[in-house]
Amino acid sequence: MKKIILVDFFNTIMGRRKLPEDVLLDWGEKMHDVYSGISSVQYYNMFKNAWKKLSDTSSSIVEESDFIITTHDIFSLMAKDISKYHLIQDFEIQKFIDRAQEEYFNAEHEAQYLKTRTINYLKKCRNKGCKIYIVSDFYCSKDVLRAWLVALNLNVDELFDDIFVSSDYKASKVHGTLYKKVLEMISASPKDVMMIGDNYKADKKGAKKQGILSKLVFPHIALPTRRFFKALQKIDVPVEYQEIFEEDIENGSYSNYAFPLYLFTKKLAERCEANGTKNLFFLARDGWLLKTLFDEYCVHNHLNIKTHYMAVSRKSALNSSILPYEETFKGLSNRSFVSVGNFLKTLNFKNEEIEKIGKETGVSLSIYHLNLSKTKAYQKVLSSSTFRTIYDKYRHEQHKAFLDYVDSFGVDIASEGFCYVDSGWLGNMGRHIERALKENIDDKVNMNGYFIGCMNKTSREEKMYGLLFSYISRKNWESKILSYRKLNFEAILRTDQNSCTSYDIETSSPIYSTGDEEKRTYDKFVCPMQEKIVYKFRKIMQTDDRVFCPLESVVAKLVYNIFRRSTKQDAIFFDGTQKTYCDNFAYIGFTYAIFKSWMRKCLFGIRDAFFIMGNGGKVRHKRIALK
Repeated sequence: MKKIILVDFFNTIMGRRKLPEDVLLDWGEKMHDVYSGISSVQYYNMFKNAWKKLSDTSSSIVEESDFIITTHDIFSLMAKDISKYHLIQDFEIQKFIDRAQEEYFNAEHEAQYLKTRTINYLKKCRNKGCKIYIVSDFYCSKDVLRAWLVALNLNVDELFDDIFVSSDYKASKVHGTLYKKVLEMISASPKDVMMIGDNYKADKKGAKKQGILSKLVFPHIALPTRRFFKALQKIDVPVEYQEIFEEDIENGSYSNYAFPLYLFTKKLAERCEANGTKNLFFLARDGWLLKTLFDEYCVHNHLNIKTHYMAVSRKSALNSSILPYEETFKGLSNRSFVSVGNFLKTLNFKNEEIEKIGKETGVSLSIYHLNLSKTKAYQKVLSSSTFRTIYDKYRHEQHKAFLDYVDSFGVDIASEGFCYVDSGWLGNMGRHIERALKENIDDKVNMNGYFIGCMNKTSREEKMYGLLFSYISRKNWESKILSYRKLNFEAILRTDQNSCTSYDIETSSPIYSTGDEEKRTYDKFVCPMQEKIVYKFRKIMQTDDRVFCPLESVVAKLVYNIFRRSTKQDAIFFDGTQKTYCDNFAYIGFTYAIFKSWMRKCLFGIRDAFFIMGNGGKVRHKRIALK
């Protein structure tokens, strides 16, 4: 038998009859009895949000620590929010903190019981002369743990020599740092110590890092109560959010895309903070509004992330690539109904150059092919000496101009990598940019792509993330709703600029396609809508500071209501933006203008009806997972 025994607290010497989440709900009910202005579930969400905020902050300050925060920190942060937003009348911060700690102690105590089998074993060890110390990863202090034991009539001083809690020492068992501190304070050698606990990661692996032998006990896992599920089953949209949603609803619902855009921006900021991102590139055309919203969020939350608006398109990035022809044109040539003439126009060949290649190869320039890359005409063009001479010179010029354009942002891509933001959906833009960023063909560029949605199944190496919905999460009901009618995002995420086609060889500045139709559409339809979105985004951001709810589920329900309450104004807006929308990649213009207006409304009406029937029950009755 070892001379010194370290023992865990929860599930080892102290059992719980309820899950920790149930205990938090009990605490919320007790606080609601005292401060009735906030519901018990809202107290629960406030606790969780405060914990997350403090955890995110502490992880950037102290390495290898899970519990550098305490209940006092959590309740202090909650009290500041309550005071700031006047959620409770005649509110005193210190009085709230003291009462919150008292009620939390009571809520935990009511669910606790002593693990008699472990206690009896420890008493036998004590009688044989062993020293026994409690070592726990928890956010309450040593005095609180001691008080719980005393409340259950256990003689703490007779059984234990001391108590060490991670929150007191800013270290954790999981990383082994708390064990190291304990060994130093009790002047013990690891070979003389044994750890007893229930958690494999904290009590076995963590102890092993310091050379301590460990013994695991079988924990009692409490099941969630019926009350626990019932309290969190219904999706209640907070009144504050509902008021924002209803504002100006008579003029259309598209301004309420501020809700999913806020959720996206919040998730994006969290990802960037976690990864230590310093520079973030927002890609045209969708990038301008996304950048505007992200900058607003960073200012509001005091985040130091530098943002850049980058004029780029699949076309301009494609023509800046120096990869082999077959790899460069893979995405372009596989598109349906592409003619040789349009293929060459996408590569920015001049009309006289296209005609010259046509005469040299003898291929038809105007015939559309179902799959251009499988045709002899495509192979003849790639083998043409005229094609290779002209395009080799052009793409090397564009490659240099593009790299100079990227350098103008003052970001060291080689060391920092390239983090970019786009609407999605297949991630092709990022792949083209990655090819264009390479100084040499074999170079590697560290790319991180953040999309509103990513509908393609990407590999881990590509690092492309859909923050609202993705290929992986399409079975999730929130993801299904947020991904429905994804073209609506493209309708509102537009600028008054035409598409970037290439870069000036001398100045490296972007060159845009000609025509005023895009700007007229933007001025008439998009700009007024974006102003409303920015206005609502600000109100949502301010409300999020004081309304604590499962945001993703609430946003999904509000987006569902956009489809359910679609108006005539919504149809006018979408039709107006789509009439001028054209995918200029390979000059294949797919636009909803080819359908009559009544046909478009009919088709979307049928789709919406089936969507609402299929998802209505899920929206009303879906249980929310705790977050």
